[in-house]
Amino acid sequence: MIKEYDIAFSFAGEDRDFVRPIAIELTRHGVKVFYDELEQVNLWGKNLYQHLSQIYSFKADYCAIFISKFYVEKSWAKHELRSAQERAFAQDAEYILPIRLDNTKVPGISETTGYIDARKFSTKGLIDMFLKKLNYPSTAHKKAKKEKNNSDPELLFLQIRSIINSLDPIDLFPEAPSDEYDPEIRDIITILPEIKSISELTIKIHSIFVKWFDKKIVGSISDYEKVAYEIWCLTHEKMESVY
Repeated sequence: MIKEYDIAFSFAGEDRDFVRPIAIELTRHGVKVFYDELEQVNLWGKNLYQHLSQIYSFKADYCAIFISKFYVEKSWAKHELRSAQERAFAQDAEYILPIRLDNTKVPGISETTGYIDARKFSTKGLIDMFLKKLNYPSTAHKKAKKEKNNSDPELLFLQIRSIINSLDPIDLFPEAPSDEYDPEIRDIITILPEIKSISELTIKIHSIFVKWFDKKIVGSISDYEKVAYEIWCLTHEKMESVY
């Protein structure tokens, strides 16, 4: 069966905010990652039980398991893990790459299996380890492209969502859903082509938040300087400033 992905990610929804920036940055390096938010159109209408079994059993070179207390509680995660274990059992080379987010033990993954403890690495450090394992150039050697990163609207949307959710400018998390800021993100993407500076972007982002939220909770323009800076760096390909 043809391999469609370099690596498939298996994780619990509660750990999505940790996993998302890794998946997105690997994708920007050209890695073919199976990550559900990047596959929404492809997954639409499919029998997910069968399709995911195919992905984790046959269609990726590696499977990254993000181990946590939440992971062992999820039915879909268990299904993905079983499929990955079937593949691992059938081949001699390593396939399952465990990443520990806490000290939870996962049935079926031996204590002698080599793993990465995510608590000991930065996001960039983990990304570089994935790139090395997959034989891709590391972030230190990747030359930034000169054009703005807006050729893939879906990927750009997820990247900006990751920035805004992590900075959470009006402190809505963890109670709010991960798509809470999506209307604001769509408005931000719309105005990006006309923006000439970080200061202009800061003002525009603040005005967008005022449009969608009560002005009392939005705060001052200075509260959005970090958001604007990160988005500016992202769209101008200065990735060392994003992570």
